[in-house]
Amino acid sequence: SISNSLFKLDKTGQIGFSDEALKYNIEYLYIPSSLDGVSINSISNSGFKNCKSLKYVFIHPAIKNYGSSAFENCVNLKMEMEISSSIISIGGNAFKNSGITFTSIDLTGVTKSSAVGVNAFTGTTVKKLIVGESGVKSYDSSNKETYPFYNVKGFETLEYKTGTTTAKNVLSDSMRKTVKSVVIPASVKQYDYCVFENCVNLKMEMKIQSSIVSIGGNAFKNSGITFTSIDLTGVTKSSAVGVNAFTGTTVKKLIVGESGVKSYDSSNKETYPFYNVKGFETLEYKTGTTTAKNVLSDSMRKTINTVFIPFSVKYIKDYAFKDCIHLDEIILSRLTEYSENVFENCSAVFNYY
Repeated sequence: SISNSLFKLDKTGQIGFSDEALKYNIEYLYIPSSLDGVSINSISNSGFKNCKSLKYVFIHPAIKNYGSSAFENCVNLKMEMEISSSIISIGGNAFKNSGITFTSIDLTGVTKSSAVGVNAFTGTTVKKLIVGESGVKSYDSSNKETYPFYNVKGFETLEYKTGTTTAKNVLSDSMRKTVKSVVIPASVKQYDYCVFENCVNLKMEMKIQSSIVSIGGNAFKNSGITFTSIDLTGVTKSSAVGVNAFTGTTVKKLIVGESGVKSYDSSNKETYPFYNVKGFETLEYKTGTTTAKNVLSDSMRKTINTVFIPFSVKYIKDYAFKDCIHLDEIILSRLTEYSENVFENCSAVFNYY
């Protein structure tokens, strides 16, 4: 600990080093919950900025706010640290280029989208990030949306807290390159645009359940995820699955209902979320579907081998299974109507019930 004369402390509870403190090569620092009868709740703006002698800091749990540049450029502060859910704001550049390794950063206590500043963690090592409904987006001086995690190192795990309904786009480019695992609770109903785009090391198996109501454009594009099953029967709007949402991923099975999976690009041109998917095997139309829509991309047609068409289907859309050269067997009702082009260049055996 250090003497009170080395602190600047205002009546609002913000603390930092005094000008006198900067004259000393202070290595170890204890930041208490109160000093001279004043409760401490915040690290002030630039409170310990450029304190290159600092090696370790103990921060009392009463601290709820980190000001802008609070520990910026504390390069020898080579310690492990956790940000708990009790933290409510972190200023821009707060920990930028410090030597800290964050084993976990829980931002679920941050309820305002701009309460985590630009470049707050830039240049640090961040192992795990936990977010909730508010995500971690922030804004720069021109009100441009940006992220606090530019050029972080060693990122591994993203967790969405139980109760979160939208998996928001919170990852910087550097985090996308190294993230290995994602924890997604059953409460999630929507995936934001580009949420896991280019997460190439996210080599995990995943299911999209029927509880999902929308998936943004490029949501999983070129990620390492293998989708064992994608059930889009909860998506009732034709544009609620974005363009290229699954492009470049491995998709084993797709389940659709009456709405199909068509989406629209910026020019309102009809397109598909499944361009260049790999390893596709099975298409299932959910029981109760009356029209089997044309939902397959060219890459899916090249590998599909199984289709389930329930008795409820009365009509199959044109070209729905054109060029599906590996389809072995098609089982459908004799009452189902379709034109000749539906199974064009398809050599499957037909069995009727």
